[in-house]
Amino acid sequence: MANIYGRVNKITNVIGRSEYITDAKRQEEIVLHKSEMKYSWSEHSNFEKNNKKTNIENNEALEIHIALPNSLSKDKEKLEQVCDDLALNIVGVNKDYEYAVHWNHNRTNLHVHILFSERENQLELEHKIYKKDIWHDKDTHKLAKANAENAVLVYKKGDIQRDKEGNIKYETDVFKAKDKKFTEMGWVHEKNKIIESVMKSYGYELNYQDKDSPYLSQKKLYKGASTDYLEKAKEWNKEVQRYNEGVKQHIQLEPNQLENYKTIKKELLENVKEANAEEKKITPQAINLINDMANWVHQTLNQLKLFIKSKAKELKTIERWKEIKNNFFDKYHENKNIETKIKSFNQEINTYEKAYDELTEVIKSKKELIYDIEEYEDRLNQLEKRAYKGYSWTEYSNAINDLSFEERMKKAEEIVKNQLSLERSRSYGLDR
Repeated sequence: MANIYGRVNKITNVIGRSEYITDAKRQEEIVLHKSEMKYSWSEHSNFEKNNKKTNIENNEALEIHIALPNSLSKDKEKLEQVCDDLALNIVGVNKDYEYAVHWNHNRTNLHVHILFSERENQLELEHKIYKKDIWHDKDTHKLAKANAENAVLVYKKGDIQRDKEGNIKYETDVFKAKDKKFTEMGWVHEKNKIIESVMKSYGYELNYQDKDSPYLSQKKLYKGASTDYLEKAKEWNKEVQRYNEGVKQHIQLEPNQLENYKTIKKELLENVKEANAEEKKITPQAINLINDMANWVHQTLNQLKLFIKSKAKELKTIERWKEIKNNFFDKYHENKNIETKIKSFNQEINTYEKAYDELTEVIKSKKELIYDIEEYEDRLNQLEKRAYKGYSWTEYSNAINDLSFEERMKKAEEIVKNQLSLERSRSYGLDR
């Protein structure tokens, strides 16, 4: 059972951030990009800079980084629908936003970055217009009287006013005040609930980890984290997944166990905290604690399943057994999906190997071409040394100016030929 991950960041350079999440050269792979913008990020940035009330820069936007089920990458239409619903429900209507869906390098982490303004756009805006003709002195560019000597008409009465960047000016601000809900503590939990609800509507069961949840949280595999942390975090996550799966199945079979598992979670985390206290990192002792509890949960679950099987004649236990059986079928289909993915990856590997072989052949042919060019260039240099012997650098440069390699070769051959002919003629005259 996957956990909900939805990190929120404050953005003080929205133009740079937008360029970063949409730049194919700086991202491992951009799966999908979509923009719903009435105004550009440049307009948002300028507005925040012009309306800051302290020396501290205003937040120009917020960004939410949400982990998505990897299987969504196979259905681009469904992926876009999911991201549209996430953006609309989290951001709200009449606010500018864009999102980009990325793969990480190993294609193990599909995620979306939603970049959005906290301000609602003004729906009705009145353009600022010039109330009279504006004349400037064409040399000084200062205001001048109409039709005065050296004066030019730069704006006519009724023309729309624009700022230095060319943006239209309005009688009122184009953006409303920032939505206060984004600064409220409860919004973080509301945002996670929205993610859970949207994903569930598309058939994805994600676990929202709040303080009342009976489930343990997995560790984030941060980009750039130490090898030791990543190894320990992966071990931790593996055991936590086992534990959570067992707890979920047990609660499904016996809902009255929910409060018990909340208490177990609290005591377990206290023991983990104590185990990690000395080294202040994930320790093998902490991982073993989770492993032991996962084993206990699954042993309890297996005993319960045996009990349910033995009492299958009772209607209530039959219904519970059907729930368990459905879970088994889900696992079976998950395994089939994994086998399909492995087969697809193997096909991709074969394709890459074939492409590698073809590239190797191309490189080989290019090396041969480079060798021929170098040999041709060496021959040209030898001919020109002989043909232009005694020339100064300026004379030589003028002689070959604007000539291609072939033209230079032909010209040098003709000069050498003429030189040889002249030498033979002189030799013949001496002999006589």
